[in-house]
Amino acid sequence: MRVSFIEAERSQRGVTHIPLTADDCIKGSLREHYKDRLVVIKPEKLTPSARTADRQLLLALSGNGCSPDARGTAVFCKNLFTGETARWERFDVAGIIDPAKMPSWAAEKLAALQKPVEKESVLARLDAAKKDAERDNPTPKEHRSKGPEL
Repeated sequence: MRVSFIEAERSQRGVTHIPLTADDCIKGSLREHYKDRLVVIKPEKLTPSARTADRQLLLALSGNGCSPDARGTAVFCKNLFTGETARWERFDVAGIIDPAKMPSWAAEKLAALQKPVEKESVLARLDAAKKDAERDNPTPKEHRSKGPEL
């Protein structure tokens, strides 16, 4: 029953049971910097049911482990398929995925993650808030009445 459940889940996600290995990575990429690169987690570091590309492909975000020469080994990543963040060790990484061997869904997800997000400037937000306040609470105009002339 457990095997059929796992196979049904994999087919629903559209992934194969074949795990990614160091052969699917760029040769020599273990000596490269990982930040903002798509890395592959070694299949043996995952449970047998999680040894699929959707669980192995991670976007390295930060951590001392992103640098090959750092003392620390932590690599903070975002799962390309689910968007979940996780901490891995540099020695858990098989390498940087070879773009020619990357699954088609991964290329689409990576492009969506790397799409720049337009940020509204602080000045634009302040200006909009000021206009909203003026619209909601108009200041009363001074009344000009004829008073006694001096």
